[in-house]
Amino acid sequence: MMKPKYRYTYRLTRQSDQAFYIGSRSAASCPPEEDFGTHYFTSGDLQEEFRANPEQFTWTILSEDYANNVSMLEDEARLILKSWDEPGRMNRSAHPLVFERGAVWRENVTEANRRKAQDPKWRKKMTEAMRRKAQDPEWRKSMTEGARRRSQNPEWRKKITEAGRRRAQDPVWRKKVTEANRRKAQDPEWRRKNAEAMRRLAQDPEWRKNAAKAGRRRAQDPVWRKNTAEGTRRRSQNPVWRESLTAALRKNWQDPEYRKMMSKAFTKREARKRAARQANENTLCG
Repeated sequence: MMKPKYRYTYRLTRQSDQAFYIGSRSAASCPPEEDFGTHYFTSGDLQEEFRANPEQFTWTILSEDYANNVSMLEDEARLILKSWDEPGRMNRSAHPLVFERGAVWRENVTEANRRKAQDPKWRKKMTEAMRRKAQDPEWRKSMTEGARRRSQNPEWRKKITEAGRRRAQDPVWRKKVTEANRRKAQDPEWRRKNAEAMRRLAQDPEWRKNAAKAGRRRAQDPVWRKNTAEGTRRRSQNPVWRESLTAALRKNWQDPEYRKMMSKAFTKREARKRAARQANENTLCG
């Protein structure tokens, strides 16, 4: 994949009413003054008008000294925030810092995305684009750093948690997710990739530590314990589920590595039980 040689931020202004849009761009091979208005016509609401009538606009390259896309996008957000209260602003957000999107906007975008998702050509195009991006080390690094920064933001975590809880209360959403998971589970290729991904994660000490903490937090939640118990009871009453579980356990038990792992876990569990009993006996004797 060709790495961009030029990265820049810009401000585009419509002369008739001074409406403006601040954006950023990674151009493949030409400098900003040759790229903007020739190959690239902004990505905001002014795009079509600018492309049709460029003489009605003025633009300024704000900066082009960026080492990577992360620094460019962060500077773009700062520039938008700096001009947030200026009249004529066309930017709706300063991602990932500020969003200005109402219920009507969200509804329109959701409906548009649903229509796109039903188009096989669009899905194929998006899949291929994501595969290309996933092969770019810089893109993967940018996505990882962005996810880490968001995960350290208590406000962001709170919003994500609340959104997840709202979705979980929607029967239509739950049914849709359940059906999608069932389809995936029937795909041998998906199961193989998922198993490989989980194996890689299980080898990461930091991931295991975080997973253990999350498990302990859930175990202290009475609602989670109740829902888990009810779900287990329902599944245990399903003969098909019991049969598939038995078959899976038999298959796993034929794997020497799996038997070794389970034996080790059993030994640790027994050791903890003996230690707990010994501590209890010592307390009683004392």
